[in-house]
Amino acid sequence: MPSSDLSVEALIDELPSREPRFILHSHELKHADGRIQYPLNLILYIPDGCGTNNRFTYASTANSVSAASGITRIIELREDISPEWLSKELQKTY
Repeated sequence: MPSSDLSVEALIDELPSREPRFILHSHELKHADGRIQYPLNLILYIPDGCGTNNRFTYASTANSVSAASGITRIIELREDISPEWLSKELQKTY
């Protein structure tokens, strides 16, 4: 679901309970020195209810997707994650 104005809360609400996803996410990151960046993150979402085969397939291909996309940061998102945790994780610099 592409959207330029999707909040973290809306992103989490839209995720299916039984289907894993690779999500490319960009957001505004303001640094203490005033610089602004828009980093790309690869979010790996593997819900508990997706089954062992899907869990293994997505987890084992995450590095390949990362390499092919040129995105080096992978955030693993579980089903029980809070919007606050994801927001804090996205604000970390790397």
